[in-house]
Amino acid sequence: MRCVFCNDEIKGEVFTTSSGFQIALDIGHNVDPVAKEGRCCEKCNYSIVIPARIRNSNINKMDIEHTEACNITKSIIKDLIDSDKKGVEEYGTTVDRGDYNLKDWLQHAYEETLDTAKYLAAAIKKLENQNK
Repeated sequence: MRCVFCNDEIKGEVFTTSSGFQIALDIGHNVDPVAKEGRCCEKCNYSIVIPARIRNSNINKMDIEHTEACNITKSIIKDLIDSDKKGVEEYGTTVDRGDYNLKDWLQHAYEETLDTAKYLAAAIKKLENQNK
């Protein structure tokens, strides 16, 4: 089976039942809402289909202002949604991607934390210099 977007062969998955019987599935991913029929590969699912679903989802239309939460929580929810949109625009995916293993996620979080530490140190230094 071929991907309707990139025409690459869709790689199947093999599942083993509790009795040891192996089932090979070569079905790919649902292409709705981007196409009416066919299937797509993993790469196109993350770079084309999921971003389209996010753009069309109710979370983008969520009425944050009328939820029962404090203003800080509402601000964080909006930032999280905006972050997903930015991830799709810049990287073609969200954190729902399937190509990272646990070590990849931990490494990424570690590097982001190092950046956070640098930002905090720079802000503290700036405050110290202003108070001199």
